Amino acid sequence: MPVLSPTELDFFAENGYVVAHQVISPEQAARTAAAVWDFAGKDADDPETWYSEERPGIMVEMYHHQAQWDNRTAPRVYEAFSQVMETERLWVSHDRVSINPP
Repeated sequence: MPVLSPTELDFFAENGYVVAHQVISPEQAARTAAAVWDFAGKDADDPETWYSEERPGIMVEMYHHQAQWDNRTAPRVYEAFSQVMETERLWVSHDRVSINPP
């Protein structure tokens, strides 16, 4: 079953991006968020840890973490990328993650 509608694919063609909703489970999203907070050395529930000289900025040098692999290889993520790239021949790649507290 396609993840993206024809309207969403048209939006992608016109704008170069699209938001694919519900491509991972809420539980997987929570696992990923927890991994990012942990790797960044911050606590989501403690604003005192959000900003520090030790780890400034929003980019987190977290590569090849299992949570990232789980997201990138999720069937609905694969399907969404297959739709926008118009091919089933895809490579899984990783980039950094970011954390942007208020």
